[in-house]
Parts: sequence; structure tokens; C-alpha cells
Amino acid sequence: MNRKKEKSSDVAKAASSPLKKRNRSVRLPLVIKTFCQEEKSPTVDLITKRFIEPLNDATRRLFRPILYAKTDRMHISLDDSGKHFVLKCYALAKRWNSNEMYEVGPSWSVRRFLERIPERKIISYSPQIWKVAGTDFSAILINALWERERLEFDDDAKILFDFLLMRFLKQTQNSRIKAAYKLQGEIPTLPDDFIDHPKKPLMSFQRVALATQINEDGANLWMEQGTGKTPIIIARINLEARRICKKENRMYRSLVVAPKNMRLNWRNKLIEFAVNPGKITVMRGGKLDRMKLFVEAFKPDNNCEYIVVICSYETVLRDWETFRMIEWDLCTLDESHMIKGHYTKRWKALQKLRELCNSRTGLTGTPIANNLFDTWTQLEWLGEGLSGFTSYKAFKKYYGTFVRSGDGQRDILTGYAHLPLLQERFSRLCFMITRDEAMPELPKKTYDIEEFEMTSFQREAYIKLQKQLAFEIAQDKQNTSKRITADHILTKLLRLSQITAGYIKWDAEYDDDGLLIGGGNVQFIEPNPKVDALVEHLKNKKPTEKTIIWTNWVPVIKMLHARFDKEGIKHVLYYGGTSDKDREEAERSYNQDPEVRVFIGNPAAGGTGLDLWGYWPDWAGTDRDRGTNTTQEIYYSQNWSMIHRSQSEDRPVRKFTRVSVQITDWIFPNTIDEEIAIRVLDKAVSAAQLQDVSVIMRRILDTIPMAGESNGQQEQ
Repeated sequence: MNRKKEKSSDVAKAASSPLKKRNRSVRLPLVIKTFCQEEKSPTVDLITKRFIEPLNDATRRLFRPILYAKTDRMHISLDDSGKHFVLKCYALAKRWNSNEMYEVGPSWSVRRFLERIPERKIISYSPQIWKVAGTDFSAILINALWERERLEFDDDAKILFDFLLMRFLKQTQNSRIKAAYKLQGEIPTLPDDFIDHPKKPLMSFQRVALATQINEDGANLWMEQGTGKTPIIIARINLEARRICKKENRMYRSLVVAPKNMRLNWRNKLIEFAVNPGKITVMRGGKLDRMKLFVEAFKPDNNCEYIVVICSYETVLRDWETFRMIEWDLCTLDESHMIKGHYTKRWKALQKLRELCNSRTGLTGTPIANNLFDTWTQLEWLGEGLSGFTSYKAFKKYYGTFVRSGDGQRDILTGYAHLPLLQERFSRLCFMITRDEAMPELPKKTYDIEEFEMTSFQREAYIKLQKQLAFEIAQDKQNTSKRITADHILTKLLRLSQITAGYIKWDAEYDDDGLLIGGGNVQFIEPNPKVDALVEHLKNKKPTEKTIIWTNWVPVIKMLHARFDKEGIKHVLYYGGTSDKDREEAERSYNQDPEVRVFIGNPAAGGTGLDLWGYWPDWAGTDRDRGTNTTQEIYYSQNWSMIHRSQSEDRPVRKFTRVSVQITDWIFPNTIDEEIAIRVLDKAVSAAQLQDVSVIMRRILDTIPMAGESNGQQEQ
């Protein structure tokens, strides 16, 4: 019923539009109008012909000329939601006995053109009326291929149409700034009122990133870990705050949404890099405590130019009624890949927050976790429709190629399509740079693998669990009422990793009355080849060498903690159960205390927001320089997450890194250790391939770790 009503409304609206309607002047934002008036600014037509159309054969076909008839016309209005263009297509014909013109159906070429627009739907054949997405994708195509004099607009449709084109032009100007830097080393001139930090000035690539961020409604920083995204945002806050304070006589309002473990890091960085006075509030504690902090933050202060409120993603959901009271000048999502799930409550809340923010930005070094579709929410965060599509489903359909599964229940991703168009969009909306591009002088990471041999007890436990998991997965697959996903299987297989890490987790057992009769505990494997080797390895290191040990299992962290205490190896811990105060102290101790030689962490908790050089950068070149450095990271155990691996690797490899860092995987060959290492280390392996678990299962469940074998692979 609703669909019919909507269709009738659109048809009536378009059909009743006058044949020729005088277009009034469009009032555009000043920044866009100024941009368009610059003599050197390229036109949309010029950009599409020179930069987008020649990208590849697909884009050339997309922008090929239309062979429409001279009498073809198009009238553009908006639907009731204001989010779709309603296109009424027709041709003009002259009555045989007079000069009177009347409308007839358009030429066949018109329909063939409209079918190039990804999100389109025909809602009437007579008159011929289409509904297309009210996005820049639609506007660019129509503008590039239809002569302007053959287009007619309702006033509101023309305002949106022209705004989308002008925004596209401005974004393209930013992409040209980025290209000029990468190709020719050109560094743009920053505004006269920009004040750089006197002791820690922005590096050249950071100045380029800032130039493309200033006064932008939406722009992402997709910069590899360790390249310094945070100082860019702090510089932007200081610059824009100075302008707002001077122009509107109020404090600039900035919100930073970050993972819980990075809130204090943001506070410290703001104190370190700020050049203007401001107020910094970290939202934490109980609900009443958070409310008090929020109210205190917005008390007037003539000595401050800005307010920065720092909170976790969870706090946005919990305290939505509080955050919605403020119109924010800038909202920054740190580790923005955390909003990749388009179906989550987190994304739904941030969509609402988006509408309260004048400007939005997202920071991440890993925008793609599973596949390219992870970027939809990260583009949409910048502004509704900035992905080029109105829905995740349409975005996925256009950029992916799929085949139907054998059971007909789902679509399986087989590859990607139209990638040059997506890359072109990234170039406009995101500043992207790798560590090698940003800091080519940075010492390199090197990789190696250490192999060990299981004890007989450990091997027997591993084989027993192998067989049990193979049976359980087979049973799950046969259960038609139970939907088995790739993530479910991969998670199940991780139980094998617990054994290779050195412990067995026994499931709880209950009697018929529901009373616990056994299990529900952790049994550590003794002796443990990995731990014994680790202790010896650390004791043989030079006093100036520091080591980071990563493991995804909390019982292992506690096991290593107990063993290192016994061996007299001074260390710090960092995992989900570590308090905010202890986390800050762990980072400080590892970097400033030369006696603390080991950092034991969980990549999920410590993979972001930490600088773990093994020394304090302010010591370099002074009498206080103790000469210690992080020289090695050891992956004692890990899960399937490429994001956790990538981010944790880069904790010691950052701007102030002085030495090369050795990254070592400790594995038992022919076990799940080896399979995970292969998957997360092979950068050429698409994350989407990880979802094809058949090969993984065959390698893990059919491969038996043989005693005395360190190389090769035994298969049953």
C-alpha cells in the first residue's frame, strides 16, 4: 500500500510539473560559491572527461555520449523524502495542423542512458518517469551527458543538483592537492592564521592532510599506523577554534569518539600538541559522574578557545540524550573501521550523531577489515550519500560480483567491479598515505618465524580436540535449522590455539539437577616449550633491548606474568582487564624505566593508541638518554584478525623509531599456529578469502602435528 501511494505521488508530482519552468537563482554555501567563481577551477564536464572517463573501459562506457533525439527532454524534481530525484523523460512533438507542441515518449536512447545510473527505478511508463538516487553519482552522470538546455528543474531539485556538483568540484580540488604532493612533492600553503607547534611542527605530509581538512564538512584520514593522524586533527581544532572564537565569540565544540583504551592517549596528545588554550574532558565513570563532567566542560570560560570532549563508542550509545543537546563543530571518529557494521546499534547511533555535527572526520590505518564494503559506513559518516549510494545494499551490488551458493541461501562474493570509480571517490574524500610514503627514513620491520616441538601430552591433547572439532563442525553443517557462518567455524577452530599457547580450557559439566560436577576451569600444560624458550630468549638479550609479547589469550598473559615474576624479568601487562590508570602507567614504565624490558599485551586492547618505542622521545640526544629501544615483537599466539595484527605491529614503529624492529611468530608447525601466521602475514590474501573456510578447515583438521618434525606437513 505504501509503495503504491509513493509511486502515485511521484507520478502526479512529475506529471503536473509545467513543461517549461523558470529556474530561480540557487543560494549555495559561500565556500562553494567562492570556489566556483575562481577562474582556474575546472568544470564538472572537464573533470569527468579528463580524469574519470579515461580510468578504464568500464568508466569510458559509463560516460560515453548519448545518441538521444534533438527533441528529448528531462524534467527533474524531488520525491517527498527529498532524497531521490524524480526524472520525467519525454520528447516534444508538433501537432500536424498547428505550431502547438505536446509531449510524447522519449527516444529509446534515453532509457538506455538511465539504466547506467546504479540506483534507479521506473515508476511509470506513460508518462515515462524514473526515480534515481539523489547523490553526486546521479548528478555527475546527468550533468556530464545531458545538455543543460535540455534539462528542466523544480527549484528544490535544482538547489540539490547544483550543490552536489559544486561539492564534487571542491572535493576534486582537494584530490588535486594530494596528487600534487605525491607526484611532485608540492606542499600547499596553509592559511596565514595557522600557528604550528614551535617544538613539534607538522611534517610535510601532515600539512598536506591539514590543508584538505580545514573547513571540510566531511574528510577522512586513512593513514597507515604510526604516521601521526592525531596531531593533524589537533592542529585543525586549534585553527578553526581561533576563527570561531574571534568571529562568534564562543568556544569551539569538538567531540572525539575513540576506543576506550585510547581516551587518555587523546587527552595526552591534546596537551602535548595544542597551541591554543582549551578545555579537555574525558567522559568516564558512572552515569552521574559522566553527566557532571559533561556539564562542567560547557561552563563558559573566557580563557579557553575550545572544548574537546573525549568519549568511547559505547558512551555515545549510553549517553545519547546528553550528546544530542549539543551542536558540534567537529566530530572525530578514531579507529573509524569500528563502525564498519552497517547493521549495528553503534552505526545507527552515529548516523543520528552525524546530523548534529557541522563537520565530520574519521581516522584509521585499516579502513578495510573484511572487504571493500567495510568502507560504506566510513564514507557515509562524512555525510549522507557521500558513498555515492543511498543504501549499503546498492553500494555492495554495484561494487561487488557475486554467485549464488549451492543451497540458494546466500550470495558469495567472487570479486569486485567498477573499482576505479571507488578509488576516485577515495581520492576526493580521504587522505591516504603509507608509512613508507610518509617517512621513508623510518627503520624497516623485518620478519621471521621460530618453530617449536610440542610435548607428547600437548600433542595428544591437540589431536583429541582436532577430532572433536571435526565431528562438531560436521554435525553443525548437517543441522539445517542452524545457520553456520565462517566466523562461527573460525572461532571454534581457535580452541586449538589455546592448546598450542599452553593451556586447556575444560567446559563446565552439570548433573541432572543442574549442579556443577566438574570442569569450567583452565589447566596449564607443563612443561611448556614456548614459555621455557621465551624465558631463555629474554635472559640472553642485551640490557638495552626491549621486547613486546603479544597474545590473544588472557590466561596466557597471567601465566607469563607469574613465570616472569619468578624469573626476575621486570615487565608490564596490558589487556582488557587493565584499568585506565594502570594502562597509562604500563606505557609510561615501559618507555621510561630502563629496567622494564618486557611489555605483555593483548592486541585487541593494546593494538591502538600506544607508542611503545622502549624509550622516551624527549630523551633523545640528552644526558637522560638511557639507550634502550624496542628491538623485537613476539607473537606468542594470535587470532584471525588482520586489523589486530597490523595495528599491534606498528606500536613501536612510529615517528620516533630509531632502530629496526624484528617481528617474530612463535609457532608449532603443522598446527593452527602455522595457518593463522600464513593468513595474517600474507598481505596479498584478501580478507574476503578468509571467509572461505573449506581450505582452512582441511589444513587444520586433517594435519596431525608429528613428534620430531619441524618442517613439512603430514596429512592423513
